[in-house]
Amino acid sequence: MNAALGFLLIFFCCAAALPSPASAAFSLKIALAQQNNEARLAMLQPDKVVAAMGLQPGMSVLDIGAGAGVFTFRLARALQGTGTVYATDTVPEFVDYLKKESLAQGLKNVVVAKVQRTGLDPFYSRQTYDLILLSGFYYRFTDPGSYFRQLRPLLKDGGRLIIIQPVNEEFFLPQAFKDEEVNAAVAVLRAAGPGHPVYRRLSSVTTGLIKSDKAAAMAEFKALLARDLEAMLADPSFFPDMAAFYRAVDDPSPGVALNKMKLGNNELVRWLLGRLDDADAFARDAASLSADEKKMINRLNGILIRNFLKLEKPFAKIRGHYIAESPSMLRTLTRAGYKPVERSPLLPYELILEFKKD
Repeated sequence: MNAALGFLLIFFCCAAALPSPASAAFSLKIALAQQNNEARLAMLQPDKVVAAMGLQPGMSVLDIGAGAGVFTFRLARALQGTGTVYATDTVPEFVDYLKKESLAQGLKNVVVAKVQRTGLDPFYSRQTYDLILLSGFYYRFTDPGSYFRQLRPLLKDGGRLIIIQPVNEEFFLPQAFKDEEVNAAVAVLRAAGPGHPVYRRLSSVTTGLIKSDKAAAMAEFKALLARDLEAMLADPSFFPDMAAFYRAVDDPSPGVALNKMKLGNNELVRWLLGRLDDADAFARDAASLSADEKKMINRLNGILIRNFLKLEKPFAKIRGHYIAESPSMLRTLTRAGYKPVERSPLLPYELILEFKKD
C-alpha cells in the first residue's frame, strides 16, 4: 500500500471484534474494550494504515461501521482539521459515543450519523467521497455485490476501494497470549519434556526460559514463544512427528495417535489429513507445496499446537463467521464494477485488497 491509498478504503477489522447487537446483549464498555484491545490493535496497526493512506487536506471520508472510532479519530486528525470524516454505525450506543468522543478530542471535522442495518442507507447518497472506510462488515453481508454496486456511484472520480479483513489462517500473536495461558503452556511443556515435537522445535533461548522459574512472568517470553510457534505452522513434518510421539507401540495407526491427542473426533483434522496424505505433502519440503497445501498445513499444525498447549485462538468469536478469501472478494468486487489494483503486504495478519472504479 502506498500514498495512493488515500481514496476509497474498506476496512474489515475494527468493528468485527464485538458481539452482534442483534444476537447478544450489547455492552458499550465491553465493545470498546474489544475494539481497543492491545492484541487487536497490534494486528490492525491503525496508525500505520492511516499513515500509508496519503490523505490530502479537504478530503471527504466516509467511515461505515465506525464502531469505537479506531479509524475515525485517526482519519480526522490526519486531515488536520480540514475536510470531513462521516462516521456511521447502526448501533445507537456507538453513535452517541462517537459524537461525545469527537467533541472531547476537539475533532470538529467529524460528522456522526445512525444508519439502517440492512441495505444502503439514504444518508450516504447525500455526499460523494474521496475515501470510504467500511470496518468489519464484509463477512456480515448477505449480498455484498449489491451493496458495493450501490456504493460505487458515491465515489468521486479517482476513488479507491480497499478491503481489509483478518487473514483466514492460523497465527500466533504475543499480545494475544494471556498470562494464565502462558503459565499453563509452560507447565504443559515442562511435563511433556524435551522429547515432545513441540518442545524440540523451540529455540534454545525459549527452552532455557521454560526450564527456569521466570518464563511465564517475562513479557519477552511471549514474543519468543509466538515466534517459535509461528515457525512450526509451515512445517510439513510436524504432524508425522506428533503422530510418532503419540502412536501406541501395539497399534501404530494415526487414528490411535489422534485419539491420544484428543482429536480423534475432529472432522476438520481428519479431512485435512486425508487431503494432505493424498498429496504426499507430509513427505515433501515446505517450498514444494502448493498454496492450498500450505494453507492446509498451516491450519492442521495450528490446531495441533493450540490443542496441545491449550491456547485460545485470538478473536475466535469473529472467526466463527465465514471469512471470505481474496479470490471470492476479487470476483464480487469486479462484478460490482471495481478494478483490482493490488494486494498490499502492509499488515501480516490482515488481508488488504485495493480497488478503483472500473
